[in-house]
Amino acid sequence: MVFVFLSHALTFGMLFVASLFDLDTTDVPDVFCATAVLGGLGLHFLASRPLQIGIISGFVSENGFLALASLEGIGALMAGIGDPLAYSIGVGLIFSVIGWGAYLRGMWGGADAFAMSALGFGAPFVGSATLIDPLNLFVNITLAGFIYIMVYTLYRSFQHPEVWRKSYNRIIEDRMRIGLELAALAVFSIIAFRAGMPVVPFSSLLGFMIFLTRFLEVVQDEAFYRVVDADDLEVGEVAAPGQGFGDKIVGLTEEDIENFEGEELEVREGVPFMPVFVLALVLTDVFGAGFLLFSAVF
Repeated sequence: MVFVFLSHALTFGMLFVASLFDLDTTDVPDVFCATAVLGGLGLHFLASRPLQIGIISGFVSENGFLALASLEGIGALMAGIGDPLAYSIGVGLIFSVIGWGAYLRGMWGGADAFAMSALGFGAPFVGSATLIDPLNLFVNITLAGFIYIMVYTLYRSFQHPEVWRKSYNRIIEDRMRIGLELAALAVFSIIAFRAGMPVVPFSSLLGFMIFLTRFLEVVQDEAFYRVVDADDLEVGEVAAPGQGFGDKIVGLTEEDIENFEGEELEVREGVPFMPVFVLALVLTDVFGAGFLLFSAVF
């Protein structure tokens, strides 16, 4: 599985360099993720080559090249793809749908969505082709992303100390709703306990999330949004939602800035998220963990 190893190495290298750009300028050239996608497909094609040559060439020699357009020909193509390339295509497409779906919903930037595609096409499995590997990778992306966002948000909160006081005020203002949420959690915990479910991890996590969401909302409003004069705007900055640019995380162009000349615009500072994909790939390749660890804990 030399070609599969090379694909993982290429994907790691491209995402690592892309992460350096993200941390430095938040502007990630597409060439790195595109190289990982195309390289992943090519290397997994080479890993499947012996099977492809045997099945597809045999079908063409017996039925002619045009016969590949028939149902039998399509079946021969599918059979000839082989597990490595089949996993690269299948997992790559699924990860792309997830990543670009998050982009269209304004949750991720285009580079983050492209990185998701790069992982799917470039590192769909670790050893033998099994479904547990892409599940591990996806869960590792989620876990690494959650921890990374928590650490980064905590870092930004120390840069804006007022968020701690405002978070406390937000909790006091929402005390009635929080009380109802905690009461609902208590009822759920009692039902779960009687059903023999592991109450402590679930209840602790949900209780923590009730307060965490208030803190994250305040940090987002205070530390990730700022009002800027149009004259001070720079190309590539991202406008906050509700200002005519939609919810997608897309950098402003010179033309966009000129349209706001003499006015103010609210912009949002994103989280440099690319390191999450590098960390998730390392966790999957070195430790596996992910889905299996999540299942064992919960």
